[in-house]
Order: sequence, then structure tokens, then C-alpha cells
Amino acid sequence: MQPQDAGPGGRPLHRPDQLRLQAGTSGERHPFQLQRRTGRGPGRFLLPPLPQAFLCSQGEINSVGNYYYLMSLLPPLPAALGQPLGAEVTWLAAQARQNIAPADRETLEVHLLCADVANFISRESGREKFLPGGRLTLEGIDTQEGLPEVILDFLKGQADAPARPYVYDRLWEMYHARALGTAERSGNAFLKKYLPWEIQLRNALSSWRASAAGLDPAGYLVAPNQAGYSFDKLLSGLGECPGPLEAERYLDRERLKFISGCLDHDGFSLDALLGHLSQAYIFSRWQDQGKPFDLDKITFAGEVK
Repeated sequence: MQPQDAGPGGRPLHRPDQLRLQAGTSGERHPFQLQRRTGRGPGRFLLPPLPQAFLCSQGEINSVGNYYYLMSLLPPLPAALGQPLGAEVTWLAAQARQNIAPADRETLEVHLLCADVANFISRESGREKFLPGGRLTLEGIDTQEGLPEVILDFLKGQADAPARPYVYDRLWEMYHARALGTAERSGNAFLKKYLPWEIQLRNALSSWRASAAGLDPAGYLVAPNQAGYSFDKLLSGLGECPGPLEAERYLDRERLKFISGCLDHDGFSLDALLGHLSQAYIFSRWQDQGKPFDLDKITFAGEVK
């Protein structure tokens, strides 16, 4: 009679529940060890060592797998502007908040705070536009209960603030300063690349449009000390667009392209999550492209007044 764990010919049968794969790290002789657990003591079956180039440290293993579960939950983004998202931004933001690591929560929240700032401005300006993904509700804005700190600071200092052609440029400047500060403290690579580019793009558009209208661009700049990117080629392409809708589509394509360039090979990192959310916001705008809007209410920075 063969033992219960014997295979054909009486050879031991190594059942999956008796095996475990040990991943080795840099510096170990054998990067992978297949270990059999039995009552008679462990037996080891060693695979040939991998080349040094394939080895990684334990910290790198943990980093790569940080958001494997979360990123696997999120559906792929559309292939083109105008195609529907596989899940609404509200759901994406909720999943991110539910699964974010405590150490990364501040970085995620300052990224999503952009929606609250935009929604506060929309509501205060009498518009119905309301971006998904934020924490503020219409009632919260109306009663000014539970407002984020950056909005409270904006309201407190409004009476003494220098006059600006568009009063809410000051709020955007305060938000960007907070987001940049968080990016620097956390060391988040994506925000440190994307935020300066987006701020400088906004300023380039403001200067371009204000100059075309015969106005002084200085009054329309947000965080004007940011520098480092040239938008000459982008503005040249923008000038060739036949109309405002095509221009906005062109700009959002450039945004999508830049965001993709900010991301590395790790599709399960915090950077990948923030990039996914950023691109989802852009795609979500084009789901509503059939809705009418008033071109007279577009600011020089491209925002609706």
C-alpha cells in the first residue's frame, strides 16, 4: 500500500498545500527556494540562481506590491477622449480612499482636494458644474461647514488680499502652494513632476490669452515663480486649432501625454494611482462634451467663471 502522499511508482507527491515559494532578495545565494513542509522535516528544492540584474531588495519588493489590489480593482481608462469611463471618478476616489496606506493619505487627499476647490468656486460663482471625487457637498459649501483649511484661509484673508482681475486665482494659488508643499514633504515623484507643469501651463495659457486681448498678463498668473518648461510648441499647436472645442481637446491630449510621461514601469505604485485619477478626471470631462457651455464665461486660464 502506497503512502497517502505518494504518487505513481511510490514517489512522493508534493501537494500544493505542502509547498511554499520563498522569494530571496539581493545578497542571498539562492533567490528562490521551494520548500516542502512535512512532518518529517523540511526538504528544499533549489532552483538555479537568477542573474544579479533580476534581483531586488526586500524594500523594492514591498514597494512594487503596495497597491496591487487597489490598482487591480480599477478598470482600464478609455482609449480616446469622448469614450465612457469604466467607472465614475466618484467610485475611483472612494476606492482609493478606502485602500490607501496611512502614510500616503495626505498625498492622496491633497490631490483630490482640487475637486473641492473647483466645486467651491463653481458654487460661489452661481454655476451648476460639480466635479466628482471631492469631499464637499453643495450643502456644505452653502453653509460653509466642513470647508477644507485652504478654503477657510482664503475666506479669512479675502478682505485684506490685493485685488485681482479674477478673485479665485488667489485660491488656486493657495491650493497649488499647499499641494506642492505636500509633494515636497512626501517626496512623491508624480506630483513633483506634474504639479509644476500644470501650473506653468496654466500661466502660459493665461499670458497667451491675456496678451491676445490686450491685457496685462501679470494679473492673471498663479504662482508666477514656477519655471522650467517651455510651451512654445504647445501654444503653436493650440493656435492652429479651428475652434475652442478643438483647442480644449488638444490641451487635454497634451495633459494625458505628459501624465503618462511622469509614470514609470511600476503600475501598482502611489504614482500610478495618482496618475490614473488625474487621467480619469480628464476623460470624465469629455463624457459631458455634449452639454452646452457659454464661451463668454471662460477665463484666460481656461476655467469657467
